Amino acid sequence: MTSVERVERKINKYLQRWLGIPPSFTSVGLYIRSGQLPLSSVVEKFKVAKCRVIMTYRDFQDEQVRQAGILTRSGRKWAADSSVARAESMLKLRDIRGTPCTGRQGLGTSHIQQWGKAGSKDRRAMIQEEVRNLEEEGRRVRAVELASQGAWTKWDSPKRKITWGDLWRLEPFRISFLLRSVYDTLPTPTNLHKWGLREDPLCKLCGERDCRGKGWQAWLFPVEVGCRGFPAQSVWRMLTAIGVRGRERKMTVRRMGEAAEKASCWLWSRREESSWKPGGVDGQ
Repeated sequence: MTSVERVERKINKYLQRWLGIPPSFTSVGLYIRSGQLPLSSVVEKFKVAKCRVIMTYRDFQDEQVRQAGILTRSGRKWAADSSVARAESMLKLRDIRGTPCTGRQGLGTSHIQQWGKAGSKDRRAMIQEEVRNLEEEGRRVRAVELASQGAWTKWDSPKRKITWGDLWRLEPFRISFLLRSVYDTLPTPTNLHKWGLREDPLCKLCGERDCRGKGWQAWLFPVEVGCRGFPAQSVWRMLTAIGVRGRERKMTVRRMGEAAEKASCWLWSRREESSWKPGGVDGQ
């Protein structure tokens, strides 16, 4: 472990304590750009700064400075000059490949600065952005490798970003609940059974089995909060089944998501209170 990684690990501990998330919450969830938090990795900042120093000396206007042979120390596990060379080769390859179509965009919708037509200032900015993209790609790969905490990478839902204003305005338990729900670290019956803290993974509050045992016709439409603040598709199916459509359905889903998230956060923050236990503290 390098010195920069050791500093980042210490920062991660304080961030986890501040946000109210468990130690099992990985650093990928803290710093990945496609996630929710507006945080930047110390390792990424260090690498971008070292690459910027190398490009500043290499592209300096004074020839004596360019030929001075100044070496930039970057550590034993990562070399800044090789990272700059890799970023340059990828940018040149992008010029040869051309501008691809991303998602549902049409041809010519997005404009990308070409490496061959860029000036020295633009090239430095492009290399720094490419270094950030390489770090983001590594975090994305680690997120996909995770079983439960990386399940959000397969979701196809509207993205929700948390700004610094939201961090200071929202209640601490709500931020903790939002992050735990996205990365599947909530103490749900399934997770407690997976962690060996509970024998039965089924939820005892669901009465669907009892209703069907009495001969009733029952449907189960769960409202799942935690998908970055949005309900699951079962809510849309439930509203369609009862005849709610169009703009009214959209407004209902939005209000239901906000209400369910607030209620779930309130219940989870007070899960240890004695009033929730059967018969009080002494079981009477």
